[in-house]
Amino acid sequence: MKKSNKDITKENLKKVDDLLKNVKNMSDDDYQEFLKTCSLFYEYSFFNQVILYFAGATNVKGFQSWKKIGRTVKKGAKAIWILAPVTYTVKDEATEEEERRISRFKSVPVFDIADTEGEELPSLMTGKTDIKLETVIDLAKCLGHEVETQNLKYALGGYIDKTGRIVINTVRPECDQVGTLIHELSHGLLKHHEQEEFNRSLCEQEAETLTYLISQALGIERKSEGYLKNWTMTESIKKSMKSINTAYKTFMNKYEQVSRI
Repeated sequence: MKKSNKDITKENLKKVDDLLKNVKNMSDDDYQEFLKTCSLFYEYSFFNQVILYFAGATNVKGFQSWKKIGRTVKKGAKAIWILAPVTYTVKDEATEEEERRISRFKSVPVFDIADTEGEELPSLMTGKTDIKLETVIDLAKCLGHEVETQNLKYALGGYIDKTGRIVINTVRPECDQVGTLIHELSHGLLKHHEQEEFNRSLCEQEAETLTYLISQALGIERKSEGYLKNWTMTESIKKSMKSINTAYKTFMNKYEQVSRI
C-alpha cells in the first residue's frame, strides 16, 4: 500500500526526534559521520540534514534538476523524501508589509547522485588550470603539510585535520582537486586547524580569499564570488587581511623557490 505524503512526513519527523534523543549515545565514528553530512548539506535545514544522514546521501537533487544537468534517475531508484515548508502570507495592517510564515511541512522527493547516470558533473569551484595537482602537492609538502588522496563522498571536496594533514577527494575532476588543495592549504597557512575555537564562516572567507589570490597569481580560474561578495565588512577585516597577506607571501615565496629547482 502506497504511503501518503502525510505518513512519510510523520516518519521523517520521528527520525529527527529519535536522533536528537539518542545523539549522546552515538559512537564517535557515527557522530563524526553525522557532522560530515551536516557540512555536506549546509544549505539544507537541520531536519533535512538528519534525514539525509539516515539515507547515506552525498549529493541530492530533484528528478528534473538532475535532468537539467544531463543526468537521469536510474529506473527503479528509490527517492529520499525530505521536508519542504508550506507557507502562507500575512500582511501587517499598519505597515502593509507582507511576511511569509510556515503553516506545516510536506515531503518532497530527491535522488542521490548514486541513483543517477549520465554526463559527468561540471567542476564546482575551479575552472581552467594549467597547474598540475602533483605540483601543488609538492608545494603543500614543502610547507609542512602531508597530503593524501582518497575516494570520498562527491559533495566533500577535501579537508584538513587538526594535525595539518590534507585529504583530497579523487572522485572530483582534477581541476577541482587543485582548487580544493589550494583552499585547504590556505586553511593551513592561516593556522585555522590549530585553533581550538573558531568562527567557521570567517575562517572559510579568509581561506577562500587567500585561495582566490593564489589562483589569480597562478593563472587558475576560481569561482570565489559567492564567498567574497558575502564578506561582512567589520573591524575584524583588517586583522583578517593582515593574516591573509602574510600567508600569501609565504606561499608565493615557497612557490618561487620550488619553481627554480
